[in-house]
Amino acid sequence: MRLLFAGIHEGIVGGVETYLRRLVPELLARGHECVYAFELPRAHRDVPVVSPQSLLLDSNFLGHVAGFEPDVIVQSSLQDPRRELALGQRWPVVVFAHAYGGMCISGTRRHARPAPEVCSKRFGLECWKFYFTRRCGGLNPGTALSLYRENQLRRQALLAADAVVVASETMSDLVKTHGVPAELVTTIPYYVPPPPELTSSVVRTRHSAKRALFVGRLTDLKGWRLFLRAAAILRESGNEWTVVIAGDGPDREEVRTEASRLKLRLELHPWLEPSARDALMESATVLVIPSTWPEPFGLVGLEAARLGVPTVAFDVGGIRDWLVPERTGLLARPGSSESLASSIARSIEDEIRYDRMSEEAQLQAQNFSVERHVKALEAVLRRAAGRSSRNSCTTL
Repeated sequence: MRLLFAGIHEGIVGGVETYLRRLVPELLARGHECVYAFELPRAHRDVPVVSPQSLLLDSNFLGHVAGFEPDVIVQSSLQDPRRELALGQRWPVVVFAHAYGGMCISGTRRHARPAPEVCSKRFGLECWKFYFTRRCGGLNPGTALSLYRENQLRRQALLAADAVVVASETMSDLVKTHGVPAELVTTIPYYVPPPPELTSSVVRTRHSAKRALFVGRLTDLKGWRLFLRAAAILRESGNEWTVVIAGDGPDREEVRTEASRLKLRLELHPWLEPSARDALMESATVLVIPSTWPEPFGLVGLEAARLGVPTVAFDVGGIRDWLVPERTGLLARPGSSESLASSIARSIEDEIRYDRMSEEAQLQAQNFSVERHVKALEAVLRRAAGRSSRNSCTTL
C-alpha cells in the first residue's frame, strides 16, 4: 500500500513523532511505500526528523498529497483541522487518536483548579461551565473560543474517518463516547523492541541505587512539580533519592531552579536518542510517571519495563493497560505528592518484591511486540483503503 502519515512536526517533539519514527521503517520493510507529511519544519537542524521521506503541508498541500497518490492517510490531530477535513474528503483516512483532539477545548482533559483532576465530561457546550472556573486552559476568552471552534472541526474529522485507532482501552471508550461507531474503533497498543537479558546483579544494583527517573516533555501536564515535591518529602524523612530527569520543554530552567530550592540531588539531561535514553533507564531504580492529565497510553513506562525497570505512576488514563499494580509497578493517588512519595519508597522496601516486579515488567513488555502491532495496523489500513465511498462531514 501507499501510506501517507500526516502530523504536525517535522522533527521529534514527543511520543507521537517517536512512534512514527519507529513505525515507518517497519512498514517499509514489509513492502509498503510511506511518506510523512508535516506542517511545521523543525526549528533546529540538530533535531532528528521523523522520516527522510517527507513533504510539507503548505498552501498547496492537496496537490502535494495527490502527487504521492496515497491508498490511505493515517493522521493524528493536525495544527490546522481544516486540512484534516480536506484530506478526509478526498482520500480514505485512518485517525490514530494519540491524544484528545476533538474531545476537549484545551486538549488536556484536565481541570487545574482547585487541584489537578482528570475531566470526565464529553466535549461540547457544557465545557464552558468549567473551562474558566476549573482552569481547563488559559484565561483569554478569545483564545478559548478559537480552540473550541478548532476542536469542533477536529471532532467532525474524527467522526468522518474511515477508521479510528487508539492505543488504550481508555481512549477507545472516550472516542466512542464522542460518537465514533464502535465498529470503526480498533485498540492497537504501542510496541517496544524485544527486551535484552536481565541479570540478577543488574537488578540488585538498581535496587540499592535509589534513582528515580522521569523521561518526558517538561510541561505542567507531565507533573514534574509533583515529582520534585515527592522527592523532597522522601528527603525530609531521611530517605533521599537521586532525581534523574531527561527531556526538554518550556519548564526546563524552572525544573532546575525548583530542584535547587528543595535541595534535591538532581541529574538533568536533555532529550536523548533511544540508545542513550535506554542506558539512562538501565541505571534507574524506578521510572516515575507523575502526569496530571490522563495519559492516552504512557509509552515511556513500557520502554522502561522492557529493560526490567518498574514504574511508579499516577493512576490516570491508559496507564493500567500495561502497568499491573504490585506486579510490574505501583500506582499512586492522582495529584498527590504524598502518595507518590509513599509509592516510590515502597518500591524498594522488599528486595524480593522489587526483583519480582523487575522480572514481571520485562515479561509484560514482551506482550507488546512490533509484529503484533504492525499486523493489526495493516488490517485496519487495508479495510480503510478498500472503502469506496467518502464520509461526509456534517456540522455538529
